[in-house]
This record gives sequence, C-alpha cells and structure tokens, in this order.
Amino acid sequence: MRNIILSVSLLIAVTFAHGISDDLSNVATQKAPQNENPENSPAEIIDDAVDGLSDWVSDESADEKLLELMSQGKYVRKSIMVLPALFWIGEGRPRLSKRQVNLIIESLRDSLSNMSRFDINPVPERANRRLFGRWNREFNPRANQEQRIALLGQLIGETLTPDLLGFMSGVMQERAEKNLTEDQMNSFMVDKAKESGVTAAELNLVLNSGYVAVPTMSYVAYGYDRDNNVNATLQGGLILYKVRVSKERAWLEEYATILRVGQKIKEDQYSLAEILTFPSDWKTFSREKITFNLAVRDFAQSVAQDVRDQRDFRLLTQMSWAEGKQYHLPFSAGEIQEVKMDKFFETVEQVEDDRGNIVESVTGWGYVYKGDNFKYPIRKLDENIDEYTWQAYAPKGEPMAGSVAREYSRVPVDVDFFGGVSFTGVEIPAGGLISRGRPVIYKNNADPNASSTINTEATYMGFQTSLSPLFNVSQLSMRININLTLADINREEELYLSLGNGADPIEYMMFYNIGFGLQKKWWLGRWIPRLGLDFVIGDLFLYGNTGPMVDALVMGAKSDLALEFAFSPNIRLGAFVGGNFTTTFRTWDAKLGDRKLESFSPDANGGNVQLLPLSYHFGINLMVNSWPLRKLWDNIMSSSTSGVSGVVRNLQLRPIYY
Repeated sequence: MRNIILSVSLLIAVTFAHGISDDLSNVATQKAPQNENPENSPAEIIDDAVDGLSDWVSDESADEKLLELMSQGKYVRKSIMVLPALFWIGEGRPRLSKRQVNLIIESLRDSLSNMSRFDINPVPERANRRLFGRWNREFNPRANQEQRIALLGQLIGETLTPDLLGFMSGVMQERAEKNLTEDQMNSFMVDKAKESGVTAAELNLVLNSGYVAVPTMSYVAYGYDRDNNVNATLQGGLILYKVRVSKERAWLEEYATILRVGQKIKEDQYSLAEILTFPSDWKTFSREKITFNLAVRDFAQSVAQDVRDQRDFRLLTQMSWAEGKQYHLPFSAGEIQEVKMDKFFETVEQVEDDRGNIVESVTGWGYVYKGDNFKYPIRKLDENIDEYTWQAYAPKGEPMAGSVAREYSRVPVDVDFFGGVSFTGVEIPAGGLISRGRPVIYKNNADPNASSTINTEATYMGFQTSLSPLFNVSQLSMRININLTLADINREEELYLSLGNGADPIEYMMFYNIGFGLQKKWWLGRWIPRLGLDFVIGDLFLYGNTGPMVDALVMGAKSDLALEFAFSPNIRLGAFVGGNFTTTFRTWDAKLGDRKLESFSPDANGGNVQLLPLSYHFGINLMVNSWPLRKLWDNIMSSSTSGVSGVVRNLQLRPIYY
C-alpha cells in the first residue's frame, strides 16, 4: 500500500510539472471514483494520499528547493489550471452578458497558453461547479472588493482544495491499483522518476509546481460617451493559488493577486488597414464589438505579462561557457520559443546573509544577440538539437560558466523622453511672402532686394518609442518619435503677419513633427552609443500677437547621435546632439481666432517663408521600458475600484448591450 501511495504522489507531481500524459489524458473530464467507504471525504482522500511521504517530502520549503535547483540552472515547468468561471469581486452586481464572460475567460486562458513555459490543464467540472455554486449562494451585493476576495479565498480552501486534489489523487490511486503489478509497483518510483526527471530530493518542489488561476473582474464600463465614441474599460485579472504538499496534508495557498486595466476608445469606424490586422472572425463585427474585444485583448495581454513576471515563472538557465563579457545560455526545445533576440537575463547567485540564511543576489545582467547552434528566428524545432544555445553579452557583471541566468522583467518596447535646446529660425524672402499681390508675412524695414533670416534659440522636447529588434539584427530597432520646437520671436525683428485685418506682430513660432526611422545601439559595458535617422513630417506654425495663425507642411529628415548610461535594462540616461534637414511647402493655411480663412500660396514669382533648411539641437534623454510604465499606470488605476470607475463614470456612458 505504501508503494501505491508513493506512486499516487509522484503521479500528482508528474501531472502538475509536465502536464497530463497520454495515459492520464481524460483524468480531468471523468467523474471522481465513488469511495467504498462513504465516510471518506475528498479531504481525507488527499490526506491519505500524502500520508507516508516522510521519506520523499523534506521539511525544507519549496522556495529553498527552488534556490537549490536554480543553482543547477533548472527551470521546473509549471502547470496552471484556469477555472472556467469569472468571479465578480467589484462593487454591486456584474453587468456582463454570457458572451462577454466567455470572451474574457477564453482570452485569459489563451494568453497563458501562448507561453510555452506553462502547461494549461482543465479543471474537473465537479470542482468548478461546487465552488461557483457556493459563490453564488454566498454572494453579498453590499460587500466590497476586499471582502469578496476574502470570501473567494475561504471558498477555495473549503471546496476547491479537497475536490480538486482529492479528485486527482483518487483517480490516480485507482489507476495505480488497477494497472500495476506488485513488481511494477516496487520498481515504479525508480522508473517514473527517471522518465520524468524527478529525483527524491526534488520531489517537494515538483509537488509544489502546480497552480490554480481564478479569473476575476471588478469593473466594466461599455458604452457611448458624449461625443458618440465607443468606450470599453475593464478592470480585473487573476488570483493565483499555489499547490502545497507537506508530509501531513495538501492545500492551495494564495500566491498572487493580479489586477490590470484594459481600455479602448474608438471615435469612428475602423479603417480597412485596421481591419486587416484583426483576427479573421472579427472582420464582420461592428465597431462596438471590435472595441470591446480590443479592450479585452489589451487587458488579457497585460495580465499574462504580469503572470510571466512572477518570480517562480521566469525562465532559468545556466551559463555553459563564459569569457570576458561574452557567455552562452542554453535552452530546451520547450523554452527556446520564448527567448527572442535582445531578450535580457539577470545573473542570480545564492549567497549567505549575516544570519547564515541562503538568499539570492542579482550580480549582473545581459542580453542574447545571436544563435550559436541555430539560425534565428526558429521556423521549426530541430530534432537533432538537444539544447538551443544563445550567445550573450553582459553589460554588467562578470559572467562565469555555471552561473544561473533568470529572465528579466521587461518588454521589447522602450520609451524615450527628451528635452533640450534647438537652434533654428525662419527665412524670409526678399519683400516677404506675397500672395495675390499683397504681403502676408514680411519683415519690416528689411532690404527689399535681399532675403533675411531670423535665428532663434528654441525649446526642444518630445518622446519616442522603439521596437527591437528589426530585420533580426541585434540592437537595431524601428522608432517613432514626436518632436516639438517652440521659440519666441523677438519684437525687435519686426516680423509681421497680415490676414486682411491689419498687420500683427508675430510673437512665436512652433515646429511640430512626427518622425519614423531606425536606430542602432552598441553596448560598451553600460555605456551605449546610439545613432538614429528619421523621416519627418510636420507643421510650421507662426502665431500673431492678437490671435491670427498660419501654418505650412514641412518634410525632411532628422539625425541624432546619443551617448547613454544604463542603470538597468529598463532605465538609461544620456545626452544627444542632432540636426534637422527640412523643406517647407508653399501652401499655407490661416486662422483668425476660431475662424478658418482661405488658404494661400506665394505668387508664382515670389519666394516662400520657410523653416531654416538646416537646424540643430542638443539635450538630455531618459529611457524607460514601457512595461514598468504600464504597471505603474495599472497600479494607480487598480489601487481601488473608484480609481478606474471614477474616471469612466465622468464620461456618462450610454450602455451598449450585445
């Protein structure tokens, strides 16, 4: 009997750590076996199943075992069971259709399924039915979010834990008794351990590598705002419970509560270009339905990224070779699909603190940049390759063969904020800009036979996002930036604007543009030279003292060179210098107050006012990875239900039903 119990326990471990095997493929869909003794509850079944594990389950915690395996560079594959139900933890009662509920649950489950580091397993129908039934019976519409989360945790412990674990152990014990001879049972532990890679010393961690994910929702707003825009805003996420097994019992322990926000606002119909990027079954959907689906997708992706960032879920590997700043990181076939070019890893070591406890210490970080024994990107897994090895570079730390590397928390989208000074100006043709025989923009007391230039120092600011890598070249990225140059025009320059209401002195000019281009970085330790080149398109605005304004289209190119210092993979600070090369179009738009006037152009033989063809700028920039920014925003919005709902309620949405 003892061998059967041990076999059952290891089967639980194998199921959670490696997914349900072919032999156990229908475990989650069949009914739990009836006990010959009806007095035995599911809780007693699981307690019996773990009884006698003293030789296999040590008194050390799973966290200590994790440190032990990390020192060997091993990532224990995690199994997640996602409950097929949505639990409302917000105020009041939910206002969601069955279709919307199913979409949210499926999106959360699919976002986790897309990560190869997890096995996503179904939850037994009985376990889910009992839990959701009690939740509905004990649901209090007047309870707040904290009280509802507490109730959910209580019901998890009272219903889901014995049902889920008792169900699994009962089925597995029945299979063990039915299918194994005495000789097989005697050798079962050794054979199965070899097959699964589980040793006695690691069994405790493997038994503790199963998780249950409970989908939750705390706020949903879906409707038309005052301008008839469609607004879909969701707040919710997952509550994760971790399977714990000791000598005496098995239980589910709350591991993490992840709440995130998803939002989409759409003013008009979706364009053909947008529709082509949607899944094929969305193409016939209405604007309202697509907007809700996009908000759900944004929400689910954010939740999945936060799940990936949990300490226990990050990929681990062990450096197989190191020399100087260069080193190699090997990955299994099940992990390599999630390791993209320029992905960062931190070096983790186990050290002893002042009290003699073993703790982890992050001693450096680096990124992978080239496949060593394979070609990136991987189109198809190669059966001849046991381990896929990336070449990596460590800006910080001294890599050593045998050191452990752990996935770093970031996404491949960086945001740069920059500010500085621009030396720019405008060029005025001889006699000014003449349209229909009269001067519109001119410089008083200027030489009528020669053009004049007004040079000015301007405030230069903006931000840009960069996506890496591009064309499968390490540290080469596409970038999009928005730039604003704002300058006062000195009254002594006597530059005037005349739109038929008298001459008005021009007070200031503004050049606003959007740039699309490429940038390349070179890491020299933690110092990073960066070169960028963009195509820019924007507007040159000239503002009169009493309100008239004219603007013209400007196109050209922008280039900059920067030197940055990396405090971490997610934060860099640097200085830059660059220049603009532009040309100004001849057609101008004009406004007087809120009234748009007729457009004008220089006469055929006249010259045009234009932004200086060559200007330059310099300043400082701060780079922050977009994931910490997104988490900060979501944490602010998710800190309380009123945080997100208060903003949306002010819009006074008219509800949409589907």
